[in-house]
Amino acid sequence: REGAVLGIGDYGVLVPSFNASKTIKGTTLKLGYNRRIQRPGLQQLNPNFNSANPQNITVGNPSLKPELTNNYELALSKTIKKVFVNATFFGRFTNNAIVQVSRSSDTLAGAIINTYQNVGRQHAYGTNLFANIAVTSKINVGLFANVFYTSVSGQVIGTNGLSQELTNSGMNVSGGVFSQAQFKNGWGAQAFGFLQGSQVQLQGRQGGFGFYTVGIKKEAKSKKFSLGLAAENFL
Repeated sequence: REGAVLGIGDYGVLVPSFNASKTIKGTTLKLGYNRRIQRPGLQQLNPNFNSANPQNITVGNPSLKPELTNNYELALSKTIKKVFVNATFFGRFTNNAIVQVSRSSDTLAGAIINTYQNVGRQHAYGTNLFANIAVTSKINVGLFANVFYTSVSGQVIGTNGLSQELTNSGMNVSGGVFSQAQFKNGWGAQAFGFLQGSQVQLQGRQGGFGFYTVGIKKEAKSKKFSLGLAAENFL
């Protein structure tokens, strides 16, 4: 309405970062600390009910605040002949994690209402592994994996209307492979595959998923443009 004042929150956030590296006999060691900010996504903020599945309804929370995570990392990387290898060991600590909270519907029998709240305290410890292999001068293959243990805790409102403290923990595993190849006359091919295992949530686990894509491309002789065709999850 005319004369109304729109309140805008304070978006100023201090996110320091410190990094140091040292190369010893071909092996590079990196030690780092940084504070990461993760703002909520559109689905997490949208206050409209998503009732495409009337037994599993989702509604966002426009009052969500961004997550702030203190991240500590130790990384080692080395090139061995045609193989580049990197291993990163990390610890991540979040005190206002955005977590999905579920409760039984008061009006629809058997239905579950899902929303999001800044109630989580999340600690994660694990490793990221990456390797890139130069099979030939024109063919590269990459492998990557993420393995970490996470612990999540927070207070939610139970079905009895009372606040209760919940804790959940477990392993999270994901990984994938990608490849690029260059052929004669400007032809090339790419392939990518990713598999995400189930992830620990405050109330149980979120199911995993897989994704893959393959494609080809042709570059013009002038090298000013190229055309490509890709197929995703076609099986």
